[in-house]
Amino acid sequence: MDAKCERKITKQIIIEGLVQGIGFRPYVYNLAVQYDMRGNVLNAGGIVEIHASGTEQNFTKFLDGLTHPKLRHARIDNMHMVDVPEEAWDAFHIIESEQTGKANRIVIPADLPVCDCCLEELNTEENRRHQHHFISCIACGPRYTIIQKLPYDRENTVMEDFGMCELCQAEYENCAANRYFCQTISCKQCGPQSIYVKGGAEYVGDEAFGQAVCDIAAQSIIAVKGIGGFHFVCSPFCEQTVTALRHFKGREHKPFAIMFQTVAQIKKVCAVSEEEADMLMSPIHPIVLLRFLDEPCLERPFAPNVVNGSLYCGCFLPTTALQYMMVEQGGPLIFTSGNISDSPIIQDEDDMLALCADR
Repeated sequence: MDAKCERKITKQIIIEGLVQGIGFRPYVYNLAVQYDMRGNVLNAGGIVEIHASGTEQNFTKFLDGLTHPKLRHARIDNMHMVDVPEEAWDAFHIIESEQTGKANRIVIPADLPVCDCCLEELNTEENRRHQHHFISCIACGPRYTIIQKLPYDRENTVMEDFGMCELCQAEYENCAANRYFCQTISCKQCGPQSIYVKGGAEYVGDEAFGQAVCDIAAQSIIAVKGIGGFHFVCSPFCEQTVTALRHFKGREHKPFAIMFQTVAQIKKVCAVSEEEADMLMSPIHPIVLLRFLDEPCLERPFAPNVVNGSLYCGCFLPTTALQYMMVEQGGPLIFTSGNISDSPIIQDEDDMLALCADR
């Protein structure tokens, strides 16, 4: 037997970069199990700290998996290793985070758009997260806008207010699940709930969503709270509604961007190159300015005052499950910033309710 392969290597590995809020610790854990490593991994401020011990051959493979992570959104900026004494580790573990600031440059994870796996669960009636407006996993969901402090653990985010039900807790602790150590894990039973306020009535959950969609179809303008603040939402097909939105916001001429469900749906309205499609589907889901087709393939045209004569349309895709469900039910929708023109976007519910009451 090759003695070199049996020689033990034990090191502390410090990794800086985009390694918070993207499932990096579960990735390290599963990589360590794959290569029979012993030790632990933890968040320490804005870094990931690993203690790993294994044969030289396995350690080399483990290190290669860290250096070139097969993990969406991960980015390694710096990696430092030092030899440390081997401890009596019985296996590899994810351990409690340290409240430190060891990183030279802390990278706070950005909010991530809902992923395809979550959308599949969202649309599967037998799944317990079917139509869960706030579905997410280690590959998607809010990050930056819910973090209160680092390291990125549930108790350091606004999710600390939502205790996990037994089923979510079991998934959180199951290393084979796609929500292992997912800090935003929730379901309809234990997570945030949608609330829709209309006049003196308040609707909750599925009823809130249904009422909001009905009101949009009836040509109302509603306010929807997203990850970073409110949007005003309405149909782009009714000129009277769009005129009312312009009056409400004090936005007389500037075109409105439109949210579509998919790139395929956008292609019915605008010309989309391969590069533009990649931009639309990139993690930030930006608004992309696209030229209208000469003959759009929509059942009914957008109201002329949506773009006020422009040959281009600002198009973008949903970032949350709730947004996805809204455009699935209502077709393309105007999603514009929830503010009066030249004022900050409104983030607080009471401020939005006061604004709507005044106007």
